[in-house]
Amino acid sequence: MTEFYWATNKKTRTRTCKGCAEDRQKERKTLKKETYSYLAHLRHLRVTYGLSKEEYCRLMDMQGGRCAICNILITARENAQVDHDHETGRIRGILCFCCNTAIGKFRDSVDMMLLAIEYLRKEPPVLQLRSKELSAEERKHNRSDAVQRWHDSDYGKTVTKARAIHQSGENNMVSRLSDKQRIDIAIRYNAGGLSQQDLATEYGVSQGAIARIMKKDREGK
Repeated sequence: MTEFYWATNKKTRTRTCKGCAEDRQKERKTLKKETYSYLAHLRHLRVTYGLSKEEYCRLMDMQGGRCAICNILITARENAQVDHDHETGRIRGILCFCCNTAIGKFRDSVDMMLLAIEYLRKEPPVLQLRSKELSAEERKHNRSDAVQRWHDSDYGKTVTKARAIHQSGENNMVSRLSDKQRIDIAIRYNAGGLSQQDLATEYGVSQGAIARIMKKDREGK
């Protein structure tokens, strides 16, 4: 029984032995990144929205491959976002990232959107104390100067040094784990049911170290 991983309920074992699970993990890493991303996208559609590949493609064709709001050309897996009613779960259409985020910020409220439209149509107030309107180039220059001043300040130098130390510590934690442990972590996290913090506690490392392992796993390294 020790040849099988514990299931998420910690009471039973998984159906796949450790050796087969590791073989599958290695096989997945050999797949091209685009192929793996495509399979993950299909799984996301099926699990999150109950959409099959055929239904999703039909919906994209009905919209002509464009956002249902701004009519910009969208591409699957990159900019296309499935919009749905959060109360009923009913799918309303496919939007670009900006439009989907925008209506989410307005909490799907038509009244709030109408108020925003009315606000945008109003003439802005005249600010008597403001000497002039800054151009885009002037704003960019001011931001760059502010960032540089922060890095040159004592506080900025302290924060930068602390970040470097923290990153070095996480790298050391990852290097302490064996290759088998890293593969085990990736398999168990991808199986679901365990958070990065759960695995960090079990293996005696930080959550950041687990995040680094999962990032390398997604990149196929």
